[in-house]
Amino acid sequence: MAWALAAVVLASSGCGGDSGGESTRAKATPAERAAVRAAVIRLFKSNDVRVNCELTLTPRLFQLIFTDRAACRKLSADDKNDKPPERVDVSSIAIRDTRATAHARLIGGDSAGAKGVVSLAKGDGGWRTDDLSTPFLRSIVEASLRADKKTPRVVVRCVSVRLMRLADDRFKRLAYSLIGETPRATVRLLQAVSECERRNGGATSVRSRLEKSVTKELRRAGADREAITCSLRRLRSTLPDKLIIELAAKADRPSKARITREVVAAAVACGVGGRAGPGQLTPA
Repeated sequence: MAWALAAVVLASSGCGGDSGGESTRAKATPAERAAVRAAVIRLFKSNDVRVNCELTLTPRLFQLIFTDRAACRKLSADDKNDKPPERVDVSSIAIRDTRATAHARLIGGDSAGAKGVVSLAKGDGGWRTDDLSTPFLRSIVEASLRADKKTPRVVVRCVSVRLMRLADDRFKRLAYSLIGETPRATVRLLQAVSECERRNGGATSVRSRLEKSVTKELRRAGADREAITCSLRRLRSTLPDKLIIELAAKADRPSKARITREVVAAAVACGVGGRAGPGQLTPA
């Protein structure tokens, strides 16, 4: 679910909408209001990596979301499956000197129905987003959870309740980290999902995915049903859900190697043989 939330900042291209009801605290030209509106729409709909990572966010907000520009570029390139809003309605634009606020409502996409206040700052590169209000971030998270059709509704409700109970400052930090898909935030979200899945009596999704992959690899290695059952049983001890989540969130070579080593060790202990040796096992 963390990857659906990332569509907030880095999504596919399209045209945005607007609505009336604009107001200003100080004199602002139509061109200035149009520039603010364009910056808000760009935040949610641009699919240009350079624009997303260099021109859309203020340095302050960028540092809250991403570890560095490389992380931003990677995330922007990986978000092709996210569904951006079909339209972004922008209203209540207020401009004072180099600061502005606007109300945004997302129509369609992974965060359909989310709405709230966007704060912007003007610099040499024009208007950039400097903050999203906490109510807007909560609205985005709830909408993104509703859009997740693969997770059982009872689990989605459980996760939503857990996240919405967080104090505003803690929630905002977590939400920004989820947008940037930092390992720590991803671990926290997946742990919440796993806890809710266990609470409702089901197998955790991280465990199910691992066991499905391992079963496939063991069959290719010539393992029979008894050996597969034995291997999966051992892995429940050597690779508990918490460790799987931590390794998966890192998604680096050492973490993948650790999972493979544990699978091979379990296979060897359970006498897996066949045409392919256990050392050739490569679980996803």
